[in-house]
Amino acid sequence: MKQFQAFLPALTLSVFLLLGSLFAFTDKAEAQGLNRQGSSLTQLYSLAEQMPNHYQFVRTGEPSITVVVIGSVVRPGTYEVREGTDLNELLLYTGGPRAIGVRDRRITPDVNFFLSRTIEGEGRRIIFETTFEAYTTQFVEFPVMQDFDVVIVETDPVPRPIWREVLTLTSQILSIAASLTLIIWRLRRG
Repeated sequence: MKQFQAFLPALTLSVFLLLGSLFAFTDKAEAQGLNRQGSSLTQLYSLAEQMPNHYQFVRTGEPSITVVVIGSVVRPGTYEVREGTDLNELLLYTGGPRAIGVRDRRITPDVNFFLSRTIEGEGRRIIFETTFEAYTTQFVEFPVMQDFDVVIVETDPVPRPIWREVLTLTSQILSIAASLTLIIWRLRRG
């Protein structure tokens, strides 16, 4: 019985690791099925008010506008740009979208660009949206920015192949099973 008590902490740890692996696997699967645009846009709007970074791309005395860029770009923040700047030029100032996850030549991250503008009598609305794929492969006519526009860049990570998730979970289960087998073998031997 003393031998069993000596291995009890290792056994308990093994069970917790197994349960943690199972919960992590199901949480990832549920997170991939969530709707991106529902609550995330509301959260991004509230972040626009708190942007500490301010960038100027305008000469002294030149007419300018102020726009906010939030989301998955290299340099999010408030931008003071010259009047007549279009969305494409603004995205170049930000450094472009940040890629989240593994980049692969065959698979690119799912990146979406949204332009939100206040329209008199209607409030703030998304007036333009495009994807990174359309941005890089098709001719897209980008709107000219106006004062107090908000640009939102959402980047979804490239999902890991399911076989990697299954392989990770299987290896963790086999590791725990091997530990338990070793514990039982030592208990019977001693």
